[in-house]
Amino acid sequence: MSINTAESLKKEGTDALLAKKYDLAIEKYTEAIELEPKGELLHTIISNRAHAYNLSGDYTNALMDANKLIDLAPRFRRSYLRLAQALWNRKEVNGAVKACDDGLAIDSANTVLRNFRAQITG
Repeated sequence: MSINTAESLKKEGTDALLAKKYDLAIEKYTEAIELEPKGELLHTIISNRAHAYNLSGDYTNALMDANKLIDLAPRFRRSYLRLAQALWNRKEVNGAVKACDDGLAIDSANTVLRNFRAQITG
């Protein structure tokens, strides 16, 4: 299938996510992933699906997507953030802090990750 189809499914997923229709967002992101997009597009879709899983309360699948994202693209701007969020939501505080620290060791300028770490460590 074409990249445009994966792009359009990603957009549908994002629209659903913004409308707080998390199950629909997850479905659209999954369909996009099944089309096997490459590079930044794939990383963004996996990150977005991890975020949707977190928001839906499915922290196990959020964790799985976050780990997949780190395996594929450890330098992607949201890789470690998604992992930290999933661990935090699972009440794994030490793991969440470690995920933040691991991500900041790779990209010390990641302000979103730095802010999340500050938020969870109080």
